[in-house]
Amino acid sequence: MTPHLTSGHQPSFFHPGILAKRIALEKRAESEGLEKVWLVADQDANEPGQIIHPDLDRSGALVRRTWRAIPTSPGVPCCARGVDRIAPPPRVSSKLPGMIQHGLDRMHEALLEAPGETVAERWAGANEILFDRWSSSPVRMIHASRLIEEPRGRALAERIAEDPVGCARAWNEAVSLVPRSARPLRVDTRALQQTEVPFWRLDPETRRRSTATADDLHRGLTTEGTLLPKAFLMTAIVRSDGCRGMIHGTGGGRYEQVTEAWAERFLDVELAPVSVVTATVRLPLDDLAPRMEGQPTAHDLRRLVHDPWPDPMRKQALVERIRNAPRGSEERLRLYRSMQAARQEECTMITKRLDDLERRIETAREALATFAVAEDRTWPWPLHETSALSALVADID
Repeated sequence: MTPHLTSGHQPSFFHPGILAKRIALEKRAESEGLEKVWLVADQDANEPGQIIHPDLDRSGALVRRTWRAIPTSPGVPCCARGVDRIAPPPRVSSKLPGMIQHGLDRMHEALLEAPGETVAERWAGANEILFDRWSSSPVRMIHASRLIEEPRGRALAERIAEDPVGCARAWNEAVSLVPRSARPLRVDTRALQQTEVPFWRLDPETRRRSTATADDLHRGLTTEGTLLPKAFLMTAIVRSDGCRGMIHGTGGGRYEQVTEAWAERFLDVELAPVSVVTATVRLPLDDLAPRMEGQPTAHDLRRLVHDPWPDPMRKQALVERIRNAPRGSEERLRLYRSMQAARQEECTMITKRLDDLERRIETAREALATFAVAEDRTWPWPLHETSALSALVADID
C-alpha cells in the first residue's frame, strides 16, 4: 500500500467516541500528507441493524429502544450478510429533542442511498455519506474480509501455514498479556493440520463463523472456502503494509499490545505506532431525567432491617455482650437468639416505615434506570445535533 494513516471499526452507526477516530484520521492525514484509510472490520458478527435510540414510555420515562432496521443473524459476519430490505425508523415521542427523530430519518436515508450488496458495505457507506460535510476528500475503504487477497495479507497467511503450531503458541503467549482479549488457539501436536490458526472459517450452509484450522488455511490459500482474519491478525496486516500510524479507541489501544507481542514473537515484523483517541458526547436529555441526590438505596433498607432500634447504641451494646460471652457456649448462643428476637420484634413495630422505604427504593431504581438513559454516551453519532458534532470536530487535533 502507499503510505497511509489508518483507523477503523466494525460496520455500525457507532457512538461519538468512535467518530472521534474518524475525525482524527481526517485531520492527521491531511496535516501529514498521508492517504487516509478506514478499515471496515466486516469479519465481525456484530448486529449493526439493531440501532439503539432513546424514547419515552407511556408514563413519560426515558427508555432505551431498538430500531430493528434488518433482521438479526447471530454468528454471521457482516461481510457474509446481504441486505434485502431496510425497515423504516420508528417514530419517537415528540417530547424528545427533535434531533432524535431527525437522526433516525437521516440514517435511514443514508442506508437507502449507500451502495453495496452486503451489510458491511451498506453501513460503512452510510456513515461516510453522513460524515461528508466534515471530510475534505473521500477516504479509502479497506475491508478485513478481503485482506488475504492483498499481497501483504497473503504473505502473512502463508507464513502462518508454514508453522501453525509456532503461530498458535506465540498467539497464546500474547493473548495472556491482556486478560479476556481473545480465546487461545488450540494446539494439536499429534495432528498438526488440526491446530487452530487466527482466521475465521465460514460454514458453507449457515454462513456462521468458527475458528479455522491449519487445514482450512491451506484450502483457503488454494481458493477453496472463505477465510477471514481475526482482529489481531487483521491489524498486524494493516500496520505492516505502508501504514505510518493507526488510530484506535481506548479498548483497541489496549488490545494492540497483543498484536505487537504476537507480531514480534512470530512474524518478526515491525508495526506502525498506535495512537489513542476518544471522546464523550451526550444527548441533551437531562431535563427528562430525575435528579438522583438523596435517593434511598437497598443498602439503606438492609441497614434498617439489621439495626431497627431508635437508639443507635442499642445494637452495639447487644453485640458487645455476645462478644464477651465464651466462644461456643450456651450463653453466647442464647444472647444471639435473644438479639435476633428483639430485632424481629422491633421490625414488626416499624413495618410501615420499612414498607415505605421499600416503595421509595423501587421508585429510586426506576429513576436510576431513567438517569442511566440520559447519561448514556453510546448513542449512534447521527442522533446528535450537527452543532455538537461540529464542536467535536473543532476540539480534536
